[in-house]
Amino acid sequence: ENPMFNYDQRVSFIEVISKTGEVLWRNIKSIQTDPTKDTFYTYFYIDPFDAVGEWAKVRFYGGHQATFAHKSGILIDERDLNITKTQLEGVQIARTDKKGW
Repeated sequence: ENPMFNYDQRVSFIEVISKTGEVLWRNIKSIQTDPTKDTFYTYFYIDPFDAVGEWAKVRFYGGHQATFAHKSGILIDERDLNITKTQLEGVQIARTDKKGW
């Protein structure tokens, strides 16, 4: 078992936060590998016209309360970034979780 969540409560949503603190994009995971394994992966895909601008952070949310509403669910992780995304690029974000930490 994951020390924090049952498999159905793991990371399910991501938010991209701009340098001004604005939520540029929030969406549900694209795919997640088998979370009963010791290591599993969650992927998010951002279309070219979404989340355009200067990124400062990505936040990962999970839990039964996670929805498309900003800050809903349990904040599982937050990562600082320094990325400028344009309308010409799609982005895939891959997250790796391991049990037993």
